Order: sequence, then structure tokens, then C-alpha cells
Amino acid sequence: MLQFYSRYIVSPSVIIPIILGLTRYKSLKGPHRFLLYFLFWSAFSDLVIITMNMHHRVNADVLHVYTPIEFLLLASFYRGSFESLIVRETILWTIIIFTVFCIINPIFLQNVYLFDTYTTSVEFIMLIIMSVAFMSKENDSLNQRWQDNLDNWFNTGILIYFSGALFYFMLSNYLIGFPLYILFMFQAAHATLLLILYILFSIGFIRYKHA
Repeated sequence: MLQFYSRYIVSPSVIIPIILGLTRYKSLKGPHRFLLYFLFWSAFSDLVIITMNMHHRVNADVLHVYTPIEFLLLASFYRGSFESLIVRETILWTIIIFTVFCIINPIFLQNVYLFDTYTTSVEFIMLIIMSVAFMSKENDSLNQRWQDNLDNWFNTGILIYFSGALFYFMLSNYLIGFPLYILFMFQAAHATLLLILYILFSIGFIRYKHA
């Protein structure tokens, strides 16, 4: 049941925000295009992982490549959404330093065939900080209703997913030794968080016609 839910409901649902984003691509602002690229990258990586699972191959090494690119795309969204030069430069240097960390991690810290819990944990925490900072910035502006601000939908999706899935990825190398029902609970929760992310991104792209 979990495999059906994850593989045939959650994974294909990424197509919806991708199609919505593509139909509005010409009107998408720079930062929002990074979100569309992130969806493409997520869909492609998910397809690779599913294919490897079908052939009973370990896929942890894929995440060592997936993580830095995911962070690059989402951090670039936030970098383009802040007007402060200091904040933009800070995010730029964060991207550079994190990329170096992702290169060093499988060489000196974690075997490439283990889940990259160090880099994903750092990535999730940094994205949570960015999303909270962005939410604080938007709350200071009372020029429009919450739901009328397109960025609020995207930012909320990122905040819910990365804050909710943080401990799942932090513990991913240890969950293998847990009873199966606990592992399934974590996986089902993660799949649901991912589905929520796709739904909120879809709403954000839909509301472009009202912008």
C-alpha cells in the first residue's frame, strides 16, 4: 500500500506543478523559474531512484548528487526574492560553501553508499532558516492579503516539507535497524509532506493568472 501511494500517487503528482509552471513560463519571474527547475530535478532524480529500486540497486549515492543541486536551486529562489544586498551575498556564499561541503562529505566523512545525512541535515536547516526569514520579511509588508502573495504559497510549501522531513533524513541511516512499521510510518509521512509541497507549488503557479 505504501509503495503504491508513494510510487503511483505522490511521485507522478510532480507533473501537475511542472505543467502549470510551463504554461506560465514566459510570465514567471526569475526566482520562480528556479522553483520550476527544482521540480524538474526532483522528478528526474525520483525516476532514477525508482528505476534503481526496481533493479534492486542501492540508491544512496544518487542523493550525494541530488542534495547540492536541490539546495542551489531553492537557495537561488530565496536569493532572488530578497532585496537586501547583504542577504543576497550571504546566500551566495552559503551556496558556495555548502557545495564544497557536499564534495568533501563523501570523500572524508560519509561513504558514498550511505545516505548523506550530514549534508541533507545542514541543507534542511539552512532552507528552514531562509523560509522563516522570508516569511518574516513578507509579514512586515501588509500591502496585500496573504493568499494574494504568490511567494507565500511557494515558501509555505518549502517550510512545511523541509521542517517536517528534517528528522526523517537525519535518521535515515539508522531507520534500517528499526521495526518495519516505524520505517513505513516515516516513509509515509515523508511522501505526504512531498505531496503537500507539490500541491502548494501548484496553487502558487495557478495564481500567476491573478498576478
